[in-house]
Amino acid sequence: MVDRKSERNVTVKHRDEKYADRYRTAIWQEESEHDNPFVETDAYCRGYRFEDLVANTSYAEMVFLMIKGELPSSSQKALFEKVLVAFSHPGIRNDAVRAAILAGVGKTVPENVLPIATLVFGGSRTGAGDVEKMMRFFAKNKRKLPADVLAVQEQPIVLGQYFGEADVMAAKICAWLMGDEQETPHLHWGKALVAEAQASDANIGWTKASVAAALFCDLGFMPKFGVGLLQMMAAPGLLAQGFEHANKPATVLPFVSDDDYELSAQVGNDE
Repeated sequence: MVDRKSERNVTVKHRDEKYADRYRTAIWQEESEHDNPFVETDAYCRGYRFEDLVANTSYAEMVFLMIKGELPSSSQKALFEKVLVAFSHPGIRNDAVRAAILAGVGKTVPENVLPIATLVFGGSRTGAGDVEKMMRFFAKNKRKLPADVLAVQEQPIVLGQYFGEADVMAAKICAWLMGDEQETPHLHWGKALVAEAQASDANIGWTKASVAAALFCDLGFMPKFGVGLLQMMAAPGLLAQGFEHANKPATVLPFVSDDDYELSAQVGNDE
């Protein structure tokens, strides 16, 4: 038998890493007074008893606590609650919403409708795919003059178009959530960047993802959480749209009419 390894001069190396003896987390702790130790009877999130959190904590506070490791201040809570509402629906023309609708009407099994839509929303075109990069852009450039940034990058990642125009709704969301400059400094800087860019091109502006990225920076979230946070926030809208017509026939959706086809007897005929 031919020794293929010797033919390719392959050197087999063994990893010497020492693995942890158990998984450790600072986020969630479970305790058990049950005969079966895998059946938890009490739980703690970041040191807070789960029962107390259920009784006294809002959804916004709970998400903030799990991700940041601490409960939000009153101003952070107020802003984050508005952010959760502002990005709860990506818009009916969004690629992910269309995917959710098609999955629902197409009789996709229920457990797959939201994952399909969420995966599409992870894309960069109209989704959350670039949020981490956007957050890093804001963190890196916030202390620079917008004009200086645009002199180096004519169209930074945080600027874009929506169907060939500046995204009006993204700009409105920015205005709705704009606090004072101390509360939302990244959003204020982004607004100045947009204004500087629009001085030479009125068809460029905020994207919904870049507004979210600026707000995530202002709330103190780390960039690595950005994509997942925006996907999570969009889930209610994706879920609702996906199942709105799920029990109806495919005819509930529009279809290309015969008038939109160019029918020719010459198709497939080389003569």
